[in-house]
Amino acid sequence: MHDVLKLVASADCAGALDVIDDLQHLLDGDELAGLHCFRHVRDQLAASIDSINSILSAEFMRISIHGAGNVDALSTSKFKVQTTISMNGEGHEVKLDEEDTYNLRDRLLPFVIGLLRTAKLPAVLRIYRDTLTADMKTAIKMAVEELLRVLGAQPMDSDFVAGERAVDADGGSSSLASRLRSLSPECFVHLLKAVFLIVQAHLAQASEVKRAIEWILCHLDGHYAADSVAAAIALGAAASETAHETADQVNSSLQLSVQRNSAKVSSSHGNGNDGITSSTLSRNFRADVLRENAEAVFAACDAAHGRWAKILGVRSPIHPRLRLQEFLNIYNITQEFITATEKIGGRLSYSIRGTLQSQAKAFIDFQHESRMAKMRAILDQENWAEIDVPDEFQAIVTSLFCSESETRELADEVSADIAPSSPEMVLGSDGSPTAEARLQKISQNAEHTDSIPRLESTAQSNETNSRERGKSSTRLLFFRGVGYHMVNCGLILVKMLSECIEMNNSLPGLSSEVIHRVVEILKLFNTRTCQLVLGAGAMQVSGLKSITSKHLALASQVISFTYNIIPELKRILLLKVPETRKGLLIMEVDRVAQDYMVHRDEIHSKLVQIMRERLLVHLRGLSQIVESWNRPENTDTQPSQFARSITKEVGLLQRVLSRTLHELDVQAIFRQVVIIFHSQISEAFSHLDISSPHAKKRMYCDVQHILACIRSLPSDSKSNPPNWGQLDEFVAKNFGEEMYSLLTGCWCLLPQRNQVLRGGVHNNNLGPCKCGTKPDSQIDRRSKKGTHSTSAMGSDPEKLISKADKLTKLSFTRWSIDWKSATGLYEQAANGFRLAKSYEKAKEAFEKASKGQEMLSSPWDAAKHMESAATMAKELGNWKEVADFYRRASELYNECGRAQPASDALGKGARALEDGAPDVAVQLYTEACAILEEDGKEQMAFDLYRDAARVYLKLEKYEDAATILISLALAADKSSATHSQCKAYLSAIIVYLYSHDFKQAEKCYNDCCQVEVFLNSDQGRCAGKLLSAYADGDVEDIKRVSQSSTVSNLDHTIIKIARKLPTGDVSALKNEAMKDNEDPLDEDDLT
Repeated sequence: MHDVLKLVASADCAGALDVIDDLQHLLDGDELAGLHCFRHVRDQLAASIDSINSILSAEFMRISIHGAGNVDALSTSKFKVQTTISMNGEGHEVKLDEEDTYNLRDRLLPFVIGLLRTAKLPAVLRIYRDTLTADMKTAIKMAVEELLRVLGAQPMDSDFVAGERAVDADGGSSSLASRLRSLSPECFVHLLKAVFLIVQAHLAQASEVKRAIEWILCHLDGHYAADSVAAAIALGAAASETAHETADQVNSSLQLSVQRNSAKVSSSHGNGNDGITSSTLSRNFRADVLRENAEAVFAACDAAHGRWAKILGVRSPIHPRLRLQEFLNIYNITQEFITATEKIGGRLSYSIRGTLQSQAKAFIDFQHESRMAKMRAILDQENWAEIDVPDEFQAIVTSLFCSESETRELADEVSADIAPSSPEMVLGSDGSPTAEARLQKISQNAEHTDSIPRLESTAQSNETNSRERGKSSTRLLFFRGVGYHMVNCGLILVKMLSECIEMNNSLPGLSSEVIHRVVEILKLFNTRTCQLVLGAGAMQVSGLKSITSKHLALASQVISFTYNIIPELKRILLLKVPETRKGLLIMEVDRVAQDYMVHRDEIHSKLVQIMRERLLVHLRGLSQIVESWNRPENTDTQPSQFARSITKEVGLLQRVLSRTLHELDVQAIFRQVVIIFHSQISEAFSHLDISSPHAKKRMYCDVQHILACIRSLPSDSKSNPPNWGQLDEFVAKNFGEEMYSLLTGCWCLLPQRNQVLRGGVHNNNLGPCKCGTKPDSQIDRRSKKGTHSTSAMGSDPEKLISKADKLTKLSFTRWSIDWKSATGLYEQAANGFRLAKSYEKAKEAFEKASKGQEMLSSPWDAAKHMESAATMAKELGNWKEVADFYRRASELYNECGRAQPASDALGKGARALEDGAPDVAVQLYTEACAILEEDGKEQMAFDLYRDAARVYLKLEKYEDAATILISLALAADKSSATHSQCKAYLSAIIVYLYSHDFKQAEKCYNDCCQVEVFLNSDQGRCAGKLLSAYADGDVEDIKRVSQSSTVSNLDHTIIKIARKLPTGDVSALKNEAMKDNEDPLDEDDLT
């Protein structure tokens, strides 16, 4: 026994175990049985075995863990000197060389054999696992503290704005978390690189230990210690099995059983069943050891992942606000860290992946919110003036959307488009032309040169260029060989789309999220553009005096460009999306493209409508002109004011559109204009009372003047002559045989009859006749001054309305009502009363004009007059009539099949009634939303819902306001506007909290959480934090959450009430049950 103690004291564990085995054999035999002097030997042997296990365990831990600490110090000191660590190539990997690997195996071998013999290796490996993870956490914490001292002393990057830093609630900066948050992105990446090196050092050491143990257990064939390891495994397996069977015995009894079973194993080697049992036990024991060995390395990797995730989590408020490249630096090094550590650990780690994915999604959401807010602001400030396209934006389009061949063509060709500078038509009620505003450039991209290569324009633009020599040329935005005139907001949209594509390529795992955000941006741009231009909203928000045809044409160009790049945009964005998810995303993008096409067609229809309305305005005064023709003293042979005015205006529209729109679009628009001209003018002339040859001659002159204009209009018509129609048939029918008898003297040299009937002659081209009579064009125009002295607006409105009333009543001499003439007189009278500020009479006149248009089957014009009547009623303060008139206007628009104008009419009425009759205003807002939803245009109703909620809040009807916000969320869900949906839900919850109805707010939150999109959104998390703060009665936390960026991105009205939270005593809401065993958060403790 004395020899055993000496061997244990000298740490000769193998020798001591051999002696103990011999003594165990003696004690198990019969020779020493009954001797009183050996009664304490078994207890002494058990104590010796415990001492041996302690020595073996300590040496195993020393050899396995001691090496990593030196690398920690080395990495930290290296970082202090260089403050940068390259992550390229293999330089950052920490590996042991072959000699060190062999030395490690040789040093571990005797201790592993000893621990196998005593069956303590699995338990020691579990201790090793715990020690390794604790050492990993401590090393990371110490490294972060040490590196923060270095990085905190460095000057911050000037681009890292101080306002983007998160500051602790107590204002201090001494805590570890606050110092991490105060680091610039570049310094934070340096810190992560250093932590990466330290973690790799620890994991490399642990990995070598793991491989050494596996080599000892499984790959010692031919080695001198192979038999010793096999025997040790057999002994350990037997001891482990005995320990399971006799778990209630003390260690001394366990060791005696081990020796007894060992003797049995060696003595019964020839027994087949015992051999099979021994082999099975050995395999199971070896598997147990290998499992614990692998678990140790995985636990170390998992601990490293947890610390890395916690470091990232500390800066979670900062990372969404970073620039893309700054965030990608953090994202990419984290991905490298995950890949490297999972390769060593052998398993996937979901905790750090979840943290990284969450921060990436938060980054995308914040950037998207910023872009949406920026786009709204830019659209509201847009003046819809054409600008030169800087090189930067052409380069974006060329690099993203053009093929290589198209790019080469772009570099070889030169643009020849010109900027329009002539006056143009407006959409005002009087229809008078106005001057176009000067072109404006984007302020931040104003510096560029005019000598860059550009594509050639279309043939139409080239023709315009040749006609407009000397005028300044504008630079267009080219896509696939086609140039587009652009405005400021269109270029900003291009920039945003390029940023989204870059984000999509950099974060392929979140491509689906990026595509959803792109769709929302495109929808916002399309919807808001429609409201500002087609809906004339720019007159209120941008200060435009009117919406001109130039504005419409530029809007059409921007919408057309966006529509044409959407297919290419879809192809690029879907490259990173799995096939299983592409179907729904493709449908979503295609719906947006369809909306853009419809919007473009509506703009073109509006341009046609402008010309139709102008034509109808001029046709209303035609009857008075004909009366002057029938007078004997009228000898004028020139085209009338009607013919000159209408041809001038259509020519002006042609020039404006030809300079801006593409040739095919211009042809499509004027094809419809030509059809309207033919039908309306021929119908009007057919109802005129022509009582003299001179009047008939004047009519023919007007018709020929108008036909000459129609012939010159661009069209894709295949007829010969061009643009043949009903007006030509009218000429052939009414002037075919009498032409020469009517046109005597001045028209002697008239071409042949068939040429005249085809409408190709203009009287200004005629020369003097053989009898010496001058043509009409050579008559002294000074003699014609003052011949048309009658002005409709100069007439007395009272007389006009009296005359109109007579035309609408039957009498013995009038058997039918002349609604056409009466309506024109009512309109003139209404305008006269309005100018005289006689609003009551103007209102009545507009009502009668609206009725007249209804009788003439023109509900669109009837609706316009009804809106004018509502405006007069507003001036009078008659709120009931305001609501009735706007409702009637909406019904008339619905008769035209135009849901958008019908909804706009109700929206105008609601805005007019907000101050005078707010209850009626919210009813009109609700009706307007219902019209759009029935027409499948839920997205265009978002602003109406918000306005209704604002009025309800003004009336302090908080429950109704929350209900309307929930309706907004449902409409957003139907149009797949998930972000607007989540914002509406959060707004409703805030409204309930503002009314101090916590139970209803909590119920609303629970209902909203049934929607997965809201549950996983920033708005959902913000609502949860807000309700938790209310439940805890924490006023400061309520104020902090209500001032967060998520709330700041809501509508202004909701932000205003959120800033006032809490509105009542929240102490009663505090939870009485506190959480048990909840440790306070220590921001200095990263372990």
